[in-house]
Order: sequence, then C-alpha cells, then structure tokens
Amino acid sequence: MNRVYLNQLFDYYHSLLTANEQDIFQKYYEEDLTLQEIADEGQISKSAISKTLKTVEKKLLNYEEKLLLNHNRIEINKLLHNKIDNELLEKVNKYI
Repeated sequence: MNRVYLNQLFDYYHSLLTANEQDIFQKYYEEDLTLQEIADEGQISKSAISKTLKTVEKKLLNYEEKLLLNHNRIEINKLLHNKIDNELLEKVNKYI
C-alpha cells in the first residue's frame, strides 16, 4: 500500500481509530520503525502488530470510500490550482 496515500488518509481519519491503532500506525508509517521494533517496544508479537496495521489500512480505506475527504481535497485542489495563486491555495488547503 502507498505510504503517502495512507498517511493522507490517516490525517483525515485518525480520530476514528483506537489509541493503540493510532500509536502503531504512527510508529510504522511516520517513525519508520520495523514490525519487530514496535513489537519489542510494546511487548507484543510481531504478528499482532502486522494484523493491527492491516486492520488500520482497511479501516482508512473504508472511511475514504464512504466519506471521500481526501478525494474531494484532491479534486478541489485541481479546480483551484489554475485559478488562484499558491499562497491562497495553501490557505484553502488548511481547511480541506
């Protein structure tokens, strides 16, 4: 799965995940820890970490499929990109 895309989805939907799911996702995708490093730190199995990551990925994709927040941001960006200057575009992006 594309790490950049998953991080974009995480930005939108992280509050819909459990604290444990958020923690594991951030350690793997943002801090770039290995499954083994996360497992050692949390004193749980590597397979449990892998299973949690797969669950989180499915949840994020499911939320995006239903709510389309990231998709809509991309489409709005496309529409605005040629119509306004970059400074205004950055300001708009903070709200979408």
